Amino acid sequence: ELLDTQTYSHSVRRLLGEFAAAAVLISNNLKYTGRIILQARSEAALSLVMVECSSERHIRGIAQGDLSASAVDPMTLLQNGQLALTIERELGQRYQGIIALEGRSLAVSLDSYFAQSEQLGARFWLGSDGDISAGLMLQQLPAQLNDGAAREEHWSTLCVLAETTSIKELLALSPEELLFKLYHEET
Repeated sequence: ELLDTQTYSHSVRRLLGEFAAAAVLISNNLKYTGRIILQARSEAALSLVMVECSSERHIRGIAQGDLSASAVDPMTLLQNGQLALTIERELGQRYQGIIALEGRSLAVSLDSYFAQSEQLGARFWLGSDGDISAGLMLQQLPAQLNDGAAREEHWSTLCVLAETTSIKELLALSPEELLFKLYHEET
């Protein structure tokens, strides 16, 4: 439904799909009623890509600019842009963080964002074929007493295993199948 409101090129559909997958993954971590808004602005082909997802899993999104633009790498449509993540609590303070859109993918940009703004490690893997979108978000649990080196080694192992996932698998496998493929030997 998000893609039915406008006639978007295949590249723009893929980009909106990745933004939607990321917004849903991030909103799944909300521990309160509210919404997250993932927004990119640029002076390239697309001036705006925005997806909003509420804690009730309502999602909406839009792209503005040259909606017929096409690129092998959809992120080039937002070249030299900025990424903003806004968290709005229904009862409480609003938070917004902004970073430059760097890297060749939204996932890499989100990795950088979370590395700069969060206390815990977080990594993203996102994919979209223009019709189906999927993503994987790993977030490190808070540290326990005296688990420094072992914790970092375990985190590194989990990320390396996730790196073996292809976009095709991300889009085709159910969450249960993907988790089993990646982590069936983990406790």
